[in-house]
Amino acid sequence: MKRFRVMPRRRTALIVSGIAVFLLFCPLLSWVFNLGTWIGEGIGLFLILLGIFLPQVHALLKKVWAKKAGKILLSVFGGILAVGTGFAFVLAVLMLSHAFFTPPVGDETVIVLGCRVRGEEPSKSLKRRIDAAETYLKEHPAATAILSGGQGSDELISEAEAMKRALVSRGIAAERLILEERSTSTEENLAFSASLIRENGLNERAAVVTDSYHQYRAKLMAERAGLKARAYNAKTPLFVFPTYFLRDLLGVAATIVFG
Repeated sequence: MKRFRVMPRRRTALIVSGIAVFLLFCPLLSWVFNLGTWIGEGIGLFLILLGIFLPQVHALLKKVWAKKAGKILLSVFGGILAVGTGFAFVLAVLMLSHAFFTPPVGDETVIVLGCRVRGEEPSKSLKRRIDAAETYLKEHPAATAILSGGQGSDELISEAEAMKRALVSRGIAAERLILEERSTSTEENLAFSASLIRENGLNERAAVVTDSYHQYRAKLMAERAGLKARAYNAKTPLFVFPTYFLRDLLGVAATIVFG
């Protein structure tokens, strides 16, 4: 009788949780389509289906557990799942802590990480990074900025050039802006920017301008390039944060596991 009472509650909790996760990552609400979107949607659908078919799943697991090989299989799977969940939780905490608790102190060299350009116009994400860079550079008139981002096959100008045009139009002197136009990834952003910093005799402590979800991965890449990175965040809308955060969490995990 106890199992009969508890099972409906579990099913309801799983279905409600699944719907919540599904809506949280729904691309129609954020208009973001990336790996984080699809994995989040997949987790939501999995929880919904698990809730709907929970009695059948429970019965199947009971049959598998009754066999010796089944016990071993489920124990190994459970162990891998537990380790993976713990690893993801630790990474998520690190990503959030490095985003919000390592603010620049004011004497750093600014590195603005590129993002997509549509034709010659910055995307919404890049505009937010430009806004943050403008604020920092106006608050610290002596600071120099490395604008980092190459030109993609569907872009008419480099991401660095798009940033420069926008910042100059907002009153930032072109002499304070150094373009890095070769990079095609975060790792190259920081590695090539580090080379320019050394070539120009700039401070190797860097204020990295990017979205908060991206800061921990940027810190890892900056350290590989020999820089000391602090976070200066662009304002990321809450409705797109989960999707981008999950995508970057996978990127950070891949960086740590595979190098």
